[in-house]
Amino acid sequence: GPYPYDGLQILGFVIVVFFPALSFTVCCLRAYSRSLAKGFGMDDWLIFLAMVSCILRSAYWGIHDSAVPPNVPFNLGAFWIFINGLVYNPLLALVKVSALLFLLRLGGTKTPVRVACRGMILFNLLQLLTFLPIAIVQCLPIEAPWVTLPGGGRPKCIRRDIYSLSLAVVNIVTDVLTLLIPFFIFLGLKLNKRVRNALLAVFLLGGLVTIISVVRLYYIIRLYYIAVEDRHYSIGYVTSAVEINLAIITASVPALWPLARRWMPGAFETLGINRPYRCPDIEVEYGTQSRGRRMLRGKVMW
Repeated sequence: GPYPYDGLQILGFVIVVFFPALSFTVCCLRAYSRSLAKGFGMDDWLIFLAMVSCILRSAYWGIHDSAVPPNVPFNLGAFWIFINGLVYNPLLALVKVSALLFLLRLGGTKTPVRVACRGMILFNLLQLLTFLPIAIVQCLPIEAPWVTLPGGGRPKCIRRDIYSLSLAVVNIVTDVLTLLIPFFIFLGLKLNKRVRNALLAVFLLGGLVTIISVVRLYYIIRLYYIAVEDRHYSIGYVTSAVEINLAIITASVPALWPLARRWMPGAFETLGINRPYRCPDIEVEYGTQSRGRRMLRGKVMW
């Protein structure tokens, strides 16, 4: 019969196409901005790696269970669900490490900020090294999630509900801790009030990712613990696509500062920043020490 299209499914397709396209565009702008500054950092390469991984993860969902045709290739779908989980696991960790490296270059002169950034980088890497192997061997034999075992045998698997909830909660906690670091960076800097507010607003865009992470946590709880008549008829399956791509976008926005100064000089005049875009640093006083560096390779890049 005809393919069972549904409005919710079409909305899901729009989401999984729109957000990766938007984050890819932002990554291209980030690369162009860095080329103007003639300097790429490790944070840039990590974002680009996360973007490639995100594209790799971008069926029959968003329709009622009763509408799914009987000849659906379950094994193939289950295999891609397994791969999707493997790719999702390191993505947010890579994006947060990239953002933390950027913050480390920006505010690394303050010892508490330097310690906090390095500690959070280490924690994210440990999270990656903990959850990724578990995702790979979630069942024994490993291929059990997408194949039927001979003789109708039952594989040994982890509690997927506990795994999913644990990963979601850890992601939310690290999101919140990462959002706190910019406050400590700008706390001791003597900045124009409008400049300070603009910079904080840019960095706090990451709060959108935390909101989506909380929404995703709700859908995980709904999937495993709340009895619903038709659990696959839900938009919750695409929240991870929104979460990851928003993380890439919000982590890249601060790096677009030089490009924004070139394209919108009037806005920066309003903020009281009128230096040429080729020197897109912010000259501030930090204690008694004056900081102001041109954007050179390996220097603080803004």
